[in-house]
Amino acid sequence: MSTPPKPAGPPIVPPRAEGTAQAVTRCRACWRSIGPDDAYCPHCGVRQARGTPWYYEPVWILVLALAVIGPFALILVWRTPKMTRPAKIGVTVIVVACTGATVYLTWKLLALLIGHYTEFSRQLDTLNL
Repeated sequence: MSTPPKPAGPPIVPPRAEGTAQAVTRCRACWRSIGPDDAYCPHCGVRQARGTPWYYEPVWILVLALAVIGPFALILVWRTPKMTRPAKIGVTVIVVACTGATVYLTWKLLALLIGHYTEFSRQLDTLNL
């Protein structure tokens, strides 16, 4: 079975009806033309999703910052398009304050534990006399 020969030259584009404008969609990475419904660029393979990822939502940024990754979430705070500049400054202040309080309380707890350990060790030494 043989395949029909391909025509030489550029592909033939069917004419559009008068008054209809075809939207030109371009890839987010390579800027080549792609179909309006393409989820991935056929040229470079970059995802063409139109929304923002879940981790750029302000609620999830606060959850990540306060419960999981701490001050490393500030990268997400300043990259999200979902917050205004004053909101980003406010969240930054909150995250830095919570991180500072956590570091301070951890230091105080360790100092208390070391104090109890040395007192316990001293009492054990007096019992062995």
